[in-house]
Amino acid sequence: MPCTKRKNTLSPLLPLHLLSNFITIFFFFIALPPVSYSQSNQQYEACSHPYACGSSIHDVWYPFWGNGRPRYCGRQGFELKCHEDSKYPVIESATQKFQVLKINPSGQIITMARVDLLDDYCTGILQETTLNHSLFQYGPNVIILNLFYDCSGEIKEETNTFSCREGAGFYTNPSLQLRNLTRTCKKIVQVPVRSNALENYIQNRSDFQEVLNQGFDVVYHVDNSSCSQCISSVGFCGSDNSSSDQFVCFCIDKPNTLSCDVSGTHRFF
Repeated sequence: MPCTKRKNTLSPLLPLHLLSNFITIFFFFIALPPVSYSQSNQQYEACSHPYACGSSIHDVWYPFWGNGRPRYCGRQGFELKCHEDSKYPVIESATQKFQVLKINPSGQIITMARVDLLDDYCTGILQETTLNHSLFQYGPNVIILNLFYDCSGEIKEETNTFSCREGAGFYTNPSLQLRNLTRTCKKIVQVPVRSNALENYIQNRSDFQEVLNQGFDVVYHVDNSSCSQCISSVGFCGSDNSSSDQFVCFCIDKPNTLSCDVSGTHRFF
C-alpha cells in the first residue's frame, strides 16, 4: 500500500505570539504583592522605629511622632520637633512652644519648659502659659508662680524678688503670699514650676533662672490598654491619620482595630 502522509489535526490553543504575551503578563502579576499588604507593610515598618532626639530623648513610641517617624505612628498634638543643633525636642501646645526635657512613658508624664523663658526670664514679650488641656494636665508637683515684672516702689520681701533690665520684680504663689500687693507692676504672668525646684531655690538662694529651666510636669492621656494589646500581638500602635485620631494597630499584613493575628507572624527587624 502506498504510504500516505497523515495530516496533523492538532493545532495550538493560542497563537505563539499571544501565548508568549499571556505568560509575560501572568508572571508580572505574580511578582506584584497585593496593594493593601504593601501599604500596611510600609506603615508597620515605619512605626517599628522609635523617636529619638539628642542624647536625652530616645526610645519614645506612641503617641509621639516626628523626626522621620510619620504622623500615623502617633496622635495629633504629640509631634516632637527636633532641630539639628537641639539637645531636646520641642512640642507645641495651644499657642506656645515647650522644650521637652524628659518623657516618662509608664507614668505618662512629660517634663517640659517654656522656650521663651529658658535662660532668660527677663524677656520683652511675656504671656500666660497656655496648654491644650484636652491632652495635658499639670502634674501633682506643679505650682503656679505669679511673676510681677517692672514694679514701682520698694520691694522688702527679698526672698521673693528678682531683677531684670526693666526693673525689679517678684513672684508669689499660694504658699508664699506677699503682705502688700498694692504696688504697681507693668507686667504680670503666670508660670508653672516644679515645687521641689522652688524649694531648693528658697533654701539655697540659687539662681532663680534654674527654677524655670527645670520646667514642670504634665500628664498626658492616651489609651494604654489598647496600645498594650496591640504590642502584645506583635503590632505597633498608631492612628488612622484623620481628625478623629482613631486608634489603629499596624500589623505586618494589615491594620487592625486593636490587635494582630499572631498565628505564624513574626517581626522582621
